[in-house]
Amino acid sequence: MSALTTSMALPGGHQVMFTLSTDGYNTTLGIQSAGSGSTSSVSTGMWTAQPIVVSDGRSRAAILIEGASGCAVFAASMGGGGTQVASVGMDRAAFDQQYGAHAGFAALPWAQPLQQQQQQQQQQQQQQQQQPVLAALPAAPAAWHDAAAVARLCEMGFEAAAVNEALVRAAGDESTAAEILLGVR
Repeated sequence: MSALTTSMALPGGHQVMFTLSTDGYNTTLGIQSAGSGSTSSVSTGMWTAQPIVVSDGRSRAAILIEGASGCAVFAASMGGGGTQVASVGMDRAAFDQQYGAHAGFAALPWAQPLQQQQQQQQQQQQQQQQQPVLAALPAAPAAWHDAAAVARLCEMGFEAAAVNEALVRAAGDESTAAEILLGVR
């Protein structure tokens, strides 16, 4: 199930919370305001785009849902007598004409989808569990130097990893690396 939430402030300091959710077949709008709530549902199918929510900043809001089965709009009006919600079939062009900026409406941001919040929490938990393991891993070895130089110094009886480390410390100079390996330097 996917869900989105947003809220808007009404004149007089009242907050209205909108929750839009889908089960893949139907889209349900839940509205909570001052201890009362209402819901409305419409068949849209899976959402094909992020639903758009707009408000006039006073008492009206509209939500466009573009779904696989069709487009629908929830039109909500909030006032002293409660909340009224109507759902109508409407395409994007008609929505923009009726609920666009020229009609006094402005977009409201959706809060982070609940499903995305849960996924982020799971990822953070996994990262926290992996951090001690990553800290305990040895550092990656430095790049290996000239294979011929490593081979020549290995012929003297030194291990390849020690030879490579000496070459790194000696900035690739084979004779200085040999001195490092022999303990002269």
